[in-house]
Amino acid sequence: MSEKIMEAASMAEGAVEFMDGHAVETLHQDYRTAYRIEETLLHDKSDEQELFLFKNNFFGTMLMLDGVTQLTTSDEPFYHEFITHLPLICHGAPKRMLVVGAGDGGVIREACRHKDLDHIDMVEIDEAVVRFSMEHLPSLSNGAFDDPRMNLVIADAAEYVRGYQGPAYDVVVVDSTDPFGPAAPLFEVAFYEDLRRIMSDDGILVTQCGNPFVQPAELELAGGRLKECFPIMSPVMITVPTYTGGQMSLGFACKNPKFGLPSRTKIAQKLASIGPSDSFLVLNEDVFLASFALPNYVRKAGFDPLR
Repeated sequence: MSEKIMEAASMAEGAVEFMDGHAVETLHQDYRTAYRIEETLLHDKSDEQELFLFKNNFFGTMLMLDGVTQLTTSDEPFYHEFITHLPLICHGAPKRMLVVGAGDGGVIREACRHKDLDHIDMVEIDEAVVRFSMEHLPSLSNGAFDDPRMNLVIADAAEYVRGYQGPAYDVVVVDSTDPFGPAAPLFEVAFYEDLRRIMSDDGILVTQCGNPFVQPAELELAGGRLKECFPIMSPVMITVPTYTGGQMSLGFACKNPKFGLPSRTKIAQKLASIGPSDSFLVLNEDVFLASFALPNYVRKAGFDPLR
């Protein structure tokens, strides 16, 4: 399995290419996506990573790390609305939430819209990510870091979870980078087992699992290990226009073996309690349920849809 993951990782070139006034994404060695640069906001290249922040007329402010698009201010809700609201709504009555990574603030912005949440712990390994996002991408968090329910912890998430002895979490969202380099421990069986231990009996976990067509080994790794650790697990299929291939899979896992998806009516009611329909760019009760439908190539990889 590890050989497959490293092979998938090697498909990324790991640097921004510049061509005719465009930033060229280099996630996959066999094709490229180019974005016109209207204005360069920041370009920093260190031994650890290359960061490029720029403006594009269509997608707004765009952030690339090591040649791979991380987010744009135009389409980031395609990702953040689903990875956040799906587990919170499926739980039904969440009080405590753990967010791993997500230093840009998009997840906590959406989570703070849930008035029934009492407490959110956010564990981010690098405080500089939070500072950078608050300075250069303030719309991502939209003031959520100042919410009194928010507790920011600067720590290694694997170590934090391993040593955690506090109240159980109802919902956990792991918003990490791909499963190699610094984020590799967040895809290990030991980490998922530690998360299961600190979750409530009805606890729900959602992780990012990469593009299931372009990066099938990532879903195979993360999804397979989640299936080992939780009685209920299925990928969730979402669309993110600026992610290579346009697709994204999330790993959805539940500690309760009797978990079932909420009805369309309950989902609609919950969304209405969070905010008016025009406050969501993508999410409604129909796409909520549709995201749990799996294409054949994902089913053939060993995953079954939730009902």
